[in-house]
Amino acid sequence: MRNRPRAALTLLAIMLVSVSSVWVAHGEFSKGDWDFDMHELERLRDELPRVLTIKMAFTTLTSILLIGLIVVHVRVYRETGTRFSLGLVIFSVALILYTLASNPMLHRLVGFRRIGLGPLLMLPDLFMVVAAAILLYLSRQ
Repeated sequence: MRNRPRAALTLLAIMLVSVSSVWVAHGEFSKGDWDFDMHELERLRDELPRVLTIKMAFTTLTSILLIGLIVVHVRVYRETGTRFSLGLVIFSVALILYTLASNPMLHRLVGFRRIGLGPLLMLPDLFMVVAAAILLYLSRQ
């Protein structure tokens, strides 16, 4: 019973922060922010392949490490059978989905040649929200 008010306050704080950030961001990303001069566009065009290659390398390495982490967590869950271990497995899966969805290689595979825009823009953040919610839930147990 005592945890319910604390959980409600936590949920309320999360909602307030979310609404506040949407309100602040709405003013930050106006159309005027997307006006580039030709020099900036040329520089961006030259740097983007290098930056995307580095990002792809990091997200691929992270995915490989997370696969190892999932294997470890599945073994622990099989040995213990605890809800905490299962939560760690689900948390690790959410993290690997985040890295896969944020990998530029996936964007190219599904047909989006331009980085940053399209339906995959918010997908990694959705997986991160799931992972953070699972970790918060596990931490409160």
